[in-house]
Amino acid sequence: MDTDFWWHLRTGQLIWERGAVPRTDWYLFTDHDRPWIDLHYGYQLMIAALYQAGGIDLIIVVKAMILATAVGFGWNSSGQNVPAWLKGLLWISPALCIACRGGERPEIISVLLLAIWLWIGQRAKRSQRVMWLLPLVQLVWINFHALFILGLIVGGCFAIDIVLRHFAKGRWGLEAIDSGFSIKTMFLVAAVSGLAVLVNPYFVQGVLFPLTLYRKFSVEQQFYSGRIIEFARPVYVFQRAGFPCFISMQK
Repeated sequence: MDTDFWWHLRTGQLIWERGAVPRTDWYLFTDHDRPWIDLHYGYQLMIAALYQAGGIDLIIVVKAMILATAVGFGWNSSGQNVPAWLKGLLWISPALCIACRGGERPEIISVLLLAIWLWIGQRAKRSQRVMWLLPLVQLVWINFHALFILGLIVGGCFAIDIVLRHFAKGRWGLEAIDSGFSIKTMFLVAAVSGLAVLVNPYFVQGVLFPLTLYRKFSVEQQFYSGRIIEFARPVYVFQRAGFPCFISMQK
């Protein structure tokens, strides 16, 4: 059903064959010299290798493992003081989202890495050494999916939260941070994470690619929202897909 999967698969096969990532569009005939920034190439290489090894069935199994791992990290990243039954109820909404968007698409990598980011952030308040995994997360992320920018946004929110707690010192209803937490180390990790996203085949152009996506669902939203559901407004998605959307997709 998801036709995007097949051009991702074919692109991965072509990258393996040619030994290079796309620089211009490989599929356009009349506009063949148009630049193509393909930040999905890591995912494309992965599914092409899986397809060669075990076909579609293996890809589906690996997809399921990725999403299950993401849910595991997400479940353990917060809510330690919430009863299991209530935590389960709160997870109904994310589960519906995963059922709706959990296809064999590159965004499953973003779901996994975002969950890992949140898990690391939760544990970093007790042991900062785990924060040094974040540059690796960002390095993998930018070479698999264009939404690597989510990691930088979450990182910025995390840093603001820590700084506010540092100055609040237990006031304003904010829990004080551990006295052993080093803000200097946090910003050093942030700097290395920022540099890590430059390690991609397109260098600065790759880092700036999310701005192209932002334009599509902001300035050019009217054109793209009717053609690409990811760029549509939530109300439109609800009206089109229903609730839960995976039931409508089955129909």
